[in-house]
Amino acid sequence: MKFLIIFTLTVFLSCGPSDEEKEKYNCHGADKYGNSHYLKIPFVVSPHQLTYKVGDTITLSAHFTNQIEDISYERIFKIDSVLLRPIITLRIFDSNGTTYKVSGANNILIDSIYDPYYGNSTHSYIRYKDNGYHWTAKIVLRKLGRYVFTIEDTSINSLEEHMLTSGSLNFDGRCAGSFLICNMIQGDAHMKELEPELIYIDKKIVYDNMCSLYDRNSLGVYGTGSYNWETGGTYGFIVE
Repeated sequence: MKFLIIFTLTVFLSCGPSDEEKEKYNCHGADKYGNSHYLKIPFVVSPHQLTYKVGDTITLSAHFTNQIEDISYERIFKIDSVLLRPIITLRIFDSNGTTYKVSGANNILIDSIYDPYYGNSTHSYIRYKDNGYHWTAKIVLRKLGRYVFTIEDTSINSLEEHMLTSGSLNFDGRCAGSFLICNMIQGDAHMKELEPELIYIDKKIVYDNMCSLYDRNSLGVYGTGSYNWETGGTYGFIVE
């Protein structure tokens, strides 16, 4: 389970840098999220709205330069050719009260240039070219219901995947601590409107491991989990 893996990664990365690593990397004083780079990858939803109709298509895109915002150190870093591999997980909550994943090339369309892989979730690569990153996907809405999708990065799935990303993450000013690829929806993600569904996912599916990036005291409805909805590209909507 990915949350156990995240815990393992946290333990692994919290042992502290060696003297050699301290000399290699320069750090930047106070950070917001525990000696970690939180690298913001902006995802745009179009059209961006709460309700859609059956037959509509949602376009997801990530087009940004190599000037990447670190929301922990509150700085911009120039980062070239980092390995970014988004995973789309789409869930529907239908009128019968059941929930299940929606996947497959008929529902989530990704051009072959992004090397899509279709399973229970949809995997692909963000491409780097001419000092910029590029990625696009489309979701075709075929059924009525309430939906939640996440766009997580593969680097959270295992220590091996994390180290692959880490090996590609070379930039001036990198600190010796850990990092998180933060896939973040631009604009309102409709978390309040889809709160019952998010609570269900948290409590029934992912073992009470969710929290909000902006609720540092874990007082909200998601409790004391270790994984933030906002950095996993969460977005909710309704098809009516």
